[in-house]
Amino acid sequence: MAKLKIVLTNKLVEYYDINRRLVLGRGKTADILLLDPAISREHTAVEKDGEDFVILDLGSSNGTFVNDAQVTRQILKEGDIIRVGTKVIIFTREELGPIAELVVDVRSKPFETMDAAAIIACKDVQFLLPSVEETAEKVYALAKEMFKQSALSDDEADSLHTALREAVGNAIRHGNKHESLKTVDLRCFRDDDKVVCAVRDEGPGFDYKKALEKGKKGDAISAARERYMAGGLGGLGIMLMIRCVDLVEYNEQGNQIILTKCRGDFCKDEAFMPESEE
Repeated sequence: MAKLKIVLTNKLVEYYDINRRLVLGRGKTADILLLDPAISREHTAVEKDGEDFVILDLGSSNGTFVNDAQVTRQILKEGDIIRVGTKVIIFTREELGPIAELVVDVRSKPFETMDAAAIIACKDVQFLLPSVEETAEKVYALAKEMFKQSALSDDEADSLHTALREAVGNAIRHGNKHESLKTVDLRCFRDDDKVVCAVRDEGPGFDYKKALEKGKKGDAISAARERYMAGGLGGLGIMLMIRCVDLVEYNEQGNQIILTKCRGDFCKDEAFMPESEE
């Protein structure tokens, strides 16, 4: 599915599926709220036109730009960079295909009966697991071996593994509230340059923007210690994941997170993730 990726920082992105006409602006009627005084209340819109997706300037005061050229209407192509005010938005189509190469359903099948070697060797695996910490631990062990088979260095693989544990743990604890019948959907994909892990829960969504602001205002380690002393579980949350991987992406609802870890400096290229002008 086609998406709009709103670049919040060079390591944090909010994405919207283009499953309807999306109006971007700073007004209450906008589908995607962009808080920037240089942006009109209803600044620009993206919609489907046959097999294409088009961007339309809605008579904005300061214009809509695609790849640095001002446009009033233009068909979008993969990777186009849209700029409105100081905001940077990327048009893309879904990177992961709709069906994984291997689906591993551990909600009903005993874990011990699975072919661990085949799972580790596969480059595109989807795990469907119950919201049970003990089951998640077994998946973490498989994921760690999968990462070792990727292009990542040992340190890079360890960093991704740390972020994955946090993401899945949050899905179990905060998204699905430890309700064992609720599913955590984890997909791990690797190619020659990177490993991508997508985690989705069945919860109402996570306010990652609020959590990010809280993390920025205080020391992440102290915040984690306070959470632990109050009986909370988990690690350092969103700030930890941002530090551990090259890109953290949340969907519009906040119930899916995508973690991308690249080999070496692959993700440092501007073409991979342009920086916001803020």
